[in-house]
Amino acid sequence: MSPKEGWPLYYLEIIGSGFQSGVRVTFGGVETFVSGNPSNTGKIVTNPPWRDPATVPGTVDVVVTNPDGTSVTIAGGFTYKVATLELSSSEVSPGETVVVTWSGPNDPSDFAPPDTIGLYELNSPFTTELWGTTSGVGDRFSAQFKAPMTPGNYEVRYRMLSKYLLAKASLVVR
Repeated sequence: MSPKEGWPLYYLEIIGSGFQSGVRVTFGGVETFVSGNPSNTGKIVTNPPWRDPATVPGTVDVVVTNPDGTSVTIAGGFTYKVATLELSSSEVSPGETVVVTWSGPNDPSDFAPPDTIGLYELNSPFTTELWGTTSGVGDRFSAQFKAPMTPGNYEVRYRMLSKYLLAKASLVVR
């Protein structure tokens, strides 16, 4: 299996034999899509499925199951990488400058829409971003924004594909 460590939804191959048409693959009990017909090629092409950030990072078992019920478990076969998101301060005054620093997938340009970092009111949907930027390509980035003028609880979120939550950090405006 290659790679053995990576981000959800990235390309992964499992090489072997005895694969049947309709083979299923799970990562930590979560099933993922298998493309092509591995019974002809001896290669399963798939993507580690999305996992809630509460369970990422983590090492999971990968299970390959044929339609006839035969299966192989690769114990601890895949490790999900972790994204980081840090704020220069978690409590600020209205209008104060906040610096957010993050690291995550080193090539988000593989995807469209891009990975994003955004400021939201606590518990608000992704569609109500108060400030945002794209993550860029590389290992570690930072950007700054002004805290909202309205006191309250906010959250900075790192979203893969502008959809899947990779990391978050709380911000309190006093």
